Amino acid sequence: MRILIVEDDYLQYEWLVSEIKIEFRNCIVDVIQTEFEFREKLDWIESNPPNIILMDIMLRWTDPSPNMVLPPPEIIKASFYDAGFRCQELLSQRENTKRIPIIFYSVLDKDDLEKKLKEVKTKFIHMKKDSDTSFLFSQMWKLIKAK
Repeated sequence: MRILIVEDDYLQYEWLVSEIKIEFRNCIVDVIQTEFEFREKLDWIESNPPNIILMDIMLRWTDPSPNMVLPPPEIIKASFYDAGFRCQELLSQRENTKRIPIIFYSVLDKDDLEKKLKEVKTKFIHMKKDSDTSFLFSQMWKLIKAK
């Protein structure tokens, strides 16, 4: 089994990886940290589709560096607040990735995202980030078994 975490907060994804490896023994956990990295790895995701994706909604474009790739104008205009939705939209356009269950795992409340969540065309769950992983894991198990 493979789980992909799309999360730009180092402490958050390190903690999630360790918790997931306890709950889902022998699971491979991959991490993508930025929207740019997600776009670069889209072909790889398609050729190695995970069983489930934990997707943060607010992702930075890339890690700051002197040679960083600047975001295109449409990304600048849209801002980082919708990055997870843009990543999900890219997945929904590909045959091998459009059915991967997604958990939008975010600090943002569902009420704040109501309009965007209605536009999502794939199987998903929205969950507020929490230090108690029991509900997250129960939802992950349900999505994996239903696949």
